[in-house]
Amino acid sequence: MRKSKRNKLIVVSQLLIACIIGLIAFADQLKAIGSIRQISRQLYYLEYQGNYGLAQFLEQGGAANDEELTDFLTSFFTKGLYRYAPPKQILGCSTIAAQLPDGGYVFGRNFDLEDCTTLIIRTIPKYGYASISTTNLQFLGIDNDFSLSNPLNRLLVLAAVYVPLDGMNEKGLCISINAIEHSRQTNQNTDKPDLTTTAAVRLLLDYAASVEEAVSLLAQYDLHASADVDYHFAISDATGNSVVVEYINNMMVVLETPVVTNHFLVPGSYYKVGLPANDRRYELLMNYFNKKQGILSHEDVKEALAAVAQNDEIQTQWSIIYDQTNFELAFYHKQNFDKP
Repeated sequence: MRKSKRNKLIVVSQLLIACIIGLIAFADQLKAIGSIRQISRQLYYLEYQGNYGLAQFLEQGGAANDEELTDFLTSFFTKGLYRYAPPKQILGCSTIAAQLPDGGYVFGRNFDLEDCTTLIIRTIPKYGYASISTTNLQFLGIDNDFSLSNPLNRLLVLAAVYVPLDGMNEKGLCISINAIEHSRQTNQNTDKPDLTTTAAVRLLLDYAASVEEAVSLLAQYDLHASADVDYHFAISDATGNSVVVEYINNMMVVLETPVVTNHFLVPGSYYKVGLPANDRRYELLMNYFNKKQGILSHEDVKEALAAVAQNDEIQTQWSIIYDQTNFELAFYHKQNFDKP
């Protein structure tokens, strides 16, 4: 009898130890799950402090396609219990970078797509820069009827840290993914480790403090277009440097520019490839920039973003203004420019 009780105590002790180890191992994820809250209809917030596996992801060589990224997200966040859908739908966008009247710098961005649910993400990694970013939850296969009452949904949202579509880190580095409708998607194939589109954004937000560092980091990886859509990166920093990073025949090209929309800007045969007919967003934003000689107030940037907002089948889902000097932002959901 005593032996039986002793065996039961051993089993219970082992279970308790296993539970404690599990809680410690998943402490960061559990805390992040608890942080998820709804701000308004189709708008949510997540704060993730601690380890979300980026070092592990990079050490394994990154991901050469959306399926490999999905494999990692499934393994790290759900332990195989649920498989994420491959990323999809990176569409029209506009960005403008400018100097503020007080000498600081600002980066504005519109994200244009069909109706979607938006997530604002605050990340505070143990190693790396804190940042804030935004994404479309449908990019993870999460529908618009998303509800926090479903515990699985809360778990699925954690993977959003790997699909930021724009963001700013604590050093004032801003980045945006802008899609390009083009038949040849970027798919570099050398001996470098691999990154998909959104994983590259996470890398830069965590580890780059300037445009120079961002470009240097990108050059260390083979880039692979996500969602069967080509893209370029608009990148700006707190010193006023602003560039677009494009991939021409799988070669990285960097061009200084304050404005980026959805067509190639590099001079040559690719120039304006991807520019839809009657699309004047780039022209309008450049006019705003030049008229003010590159010095725009927050109100000027808001006015510029509102002027190029989309209202057809594709609509502007969010507009965001990042103050790179004061590390503040103004977020406007679904063109509600009167209510940041």
